[in-house]
Amino acid sequence: GPLGLTISGSEDIFEPIIVSDLCEGGLADKTNAIHIGDRILAINDISLRGKGLNEAIKLLQASSDEITLKISRTIHPQQKLPRSFHHHHHHPDEYTPSVDSAMESWDDSNADHRFSD
Repeated sequence: GPLGLTISGSEDIFEPIIVSDLCEGGLADKTNAIHIGDRILAINDISLRGKGLNEAIKLLQASSDEITLKISRTIHPQQKLPRSFHHHHHHPDEYTPSVDSAMESWDDSNADHRFSD
C-alpha cells in the first residue's frame, strides 16, 4: 500500500509483529518515521496483543486515508543517538554514560505516527 512497508510475524500470538522491509519511495521510507525492526504494538488504536500476523495485515488493509501506528523501537548500542542525548564533559577521564544507561530513564520509546494519503 501507500505506506510502503512489509510486516512479519506469525499466528503465534506471543510473537511480535515486526516491520521487516520498507519500499523505497513509500511513505514510511520518505518520512523516516518507521524503521526495519520496529515492533508494531497497535494499528488505529487497536492493540495487536493477542493477535497474529493475519489480523495485523487485515487491520492495515482496512485502513482508509489515515492510519495510526503505535511502535516500539529497540535502540542498540552501536546506533548513534541524536546530539541532544550525548553527554559532554570537560575532562576526558570522566565517566560518559553508555547508550544503555542513558536510555534507562527514557520512556519505552513507544511513539504514535500518523500518516495520510
